[in-house]
Amino acid sequence: DKYLSSTAVKELFPPNQITGDYIPITRLRPKLSENIEGENIEFTSPFDIGTAKEDGMYNIVSACAYGNTVDAVKANDVWNDKQKELVKDNTDQEEIDFQKANWFLLEAKRINVPNSFDFIVESVGVFSNFSIIYKACDIMIQKCNKMIKDLTDESDVNDIIIEKNTNSTVENEFIITLKNEDYTLGGALNYFLYERFYEGNESLSFVGFRVPHPHIPNGVIRMAFNKDGDSARVSQNLIQGAEDIITTFTNIQNKFK
Repeated sequence: DKYLSSTAVKELFPPNQITGDYIPITRLRPKLSENIEGENIEFTSPFDIGTAKEDGMYNIVSACAYGNTVDAVKANDVWNDKQKELVKDNTDQEEIDFQKANWFLLEAKRINVPNSFDFIVESVGVFSNFSIIYKACDIMIQKCNKMIKDLTDESDVNDIIIEKNTNSTVENEFIITLKNEDYTLGGALNYFLYERFYEGNESLSFVGFRVPHPHIPNGVIRMAFNKDGDSARVSQNLIQGAEDIITTFTNIQNKFK
């Protein structure tokens, strides 16, 4: 091992482009006289990788949100019909303008394009927006690959617990606990299980996902079969759902290379 050169260090930790200063770690006293030396600091710091879930200092985005895509054309058509009713009722123009602003503030946003969403991702500057989305897709793919491995490797099933629910009024129900997973993976998995096994081949009578409590870092899937089911069928369904997620997120990832 050897220390990096000053030039290499400046490439890793460049100064602020505007002020030319570096991030201050601590304040040191300067040399006050010939007899009183100034303070200095020396330490060894290892590199580490973390996420914003562990500490906010690891956050790489200033905004990350999504919502339904508003159908502006249909919303305008609906408003035009409402405006005709207001005119018919002899409503003055000032009131119509107020009603319009009020309606487009909230009600118009309920009129959406089916199966279409608008995502907003703002980087804090460390990574580009494209690289953030690419990496996010990669993380989801890695999570699903690990899930498939956990379900096929009996020596490593501790992160996924499959139990028959004997305290339920729903027949043939199983509870699957995903350790240290929340709605990111759980929501996607629930969607594909619902699409393929509830609406698709109708082998499931129920499927749902929830996180019981914010302080409990585990997600829970409830899955009920129309006919007799067992842990093997649960595993098969989960593997198929994970494979569907991999396919979908790989397609998304390829658009952000």
